[in-house]
Amino acid sequence: MSNMMDVYAKIIEQDINNIPDSSPYKASMIEGLKSIQLFESEKLKNNRVKNVLSVRLMADSYESGQIGLKPLTEVLSSLENIQKNGLASISGYSGKRGKIPKDILSKNELIITATRAGSFVVDLAMKESQLSIFEEENHPANKIMEDVTDFLQNKIEIADFVDKYSPRTFGSVKKLISNLNSEGIGFEIIDDIKKQTASFPREKVKEINTELKSTYIEKREGMNIIGKLTKVDLGTQKITLDTDSGAITIKVNDEKIKDYRLTTNDVYEITTNVREVVRKGQRTQTYSTNSIDKITKK
Repeated sequence: MSNMMDVYAKIIEQDINNIPDSSPYKASMIEGLKSIQLFESEKLKNNRVKNVLSVRLMADSYESGQIGLKPLTEVLSSLENIQKNGLASISGYSGKRGKIPKDILSKNELIITATRAGSFVVDLAMKESQLSIFEEENHPANKIMEDVTDFLQNKIEIADFVDKYSPRTFGSVKKLISNLNSEGIGFEIIDDIKKQTASFPREKVKEINTELKSTYIEKREGMNIIGKLTKVDLGTQKITLDTDSGAITIKVNDEKIKDYRLTTNDVYEITTNVREVVRKGQRTQTYSTNSIDKITKK
């Protein structure tokens, strides 16, 4: 309960004590006080936060505990967009343009709980009542910042990252690195849940930025893939066809696939969307379809 409400509650309680037990109003006053206390308790519970992430910015041009307003706001904005777009993608919102739905945003607020020296550290928290993207027990597949860290350390391929988190999220990561590189700032991502730290000094940021600058994403729609069905994975909603060009795995973004009758070794034609990650002249394709209506048995 807030300090002000605590004072009001004590005044009401004193007033209740002054009312004779025989008064019919006393019981009503007691119930009213209980309702106020319950409301304040629930509000306090809903506003309780938990530190999930710390970001350390390292810049020779600033003393420890200092940072420029421009690089700080750019970094925090990029981190928010990474989280927002990543969560939107794994929550089923695949739109490339336009506003993220409000119900996605409502689960995404990052709260600054502290800033401190060494060089400049920002501690970030989320409300415990919100969806946590850091705690595996809440959402095993949704470790967004952990995956971003692994991606920047080359533990996750670009095509796999884009496939899981969308080009929008990839673009947010690319912008974060570009901003840090232009300001000559290194950084660390500290997972306060798992107590793990990933460090990216300025030279590493420059190296990553060079690689990401030469990477871009192309998309083609309406490509028909024909081949013999060789594998069905309902857990990941992926099916594999043996085509004239080799094995092609297609992600089916439709929950109805789990109840759809597919027969191994039969030939199917699937209308797909193809996403190509172009990096240093090499192209990596991923295939998807948005509906079981796009799957036809030949």
